Amino acid sequence: MVNVAEAAREIAKLGMLKYFPADKEARAAIVEMACGMASDNAQITWLVKRALALYNEWPGPNELRAAFCSKFRPRDGITAYSRIYADGIPSEKQGFAAALPSPDRKALPAGAASADPELSAKAKASVKRLPSAPLSRSGFARTIAEVVTAPQDRKELPGPTEQVITREDCERAAEENRKRATGAAQVEK
Repeated sequence: MVNVAEAAREIAKLGMLKYFPADKEARAAIVEMACGMASDNAQITWLVKRALALYNEWPGPNELRAAFCSKFRPRDGITAYSRIYADGIPSEKQGFAAALPSPDRKALPAGAASADPELSAKAKASVKRLPSAPLSRSGFARTIAEVVTAPQDRKELPGPTEQVITREDCERAAEENRKRATGAAQVEK
């Protein structure tokens, strides 16, 4: 039998997870869900410890249920599968040590393809470079080139050219507009 007050105190420990709900209604719903799944408070204690070991952020109620289902059969009969761990929740026995690099491993030197100097030299020799294509082929290529070029390395664009609009230009534009309007009116008839 689950003691709801003890379950609520255990579930409150999940507040250490980033994004865990702060409002009382959401927390009450999580406690209700956990009490519906668990047969006793030991299962809820296990679930909280397991969730804190598996997740850095609040994964949501479905993922919490998936963690529970990885060890226990839920009392309410609703099972769930992890979306975060596609291959299933990691085993408690294995822990996470296998996934983390051991402290005695050293990083490769910059530019090295292997710790073996002979293999690294062969890898460097086999690297093929693509021929550079002229970037002036299309406007898109020029735009890409501008985006990937640092602002201080870009060519300075020419400033705006001074444009003088005369009275004749205005009268010519007005006449073209009148002709277009007259042509459009004749088409509508």
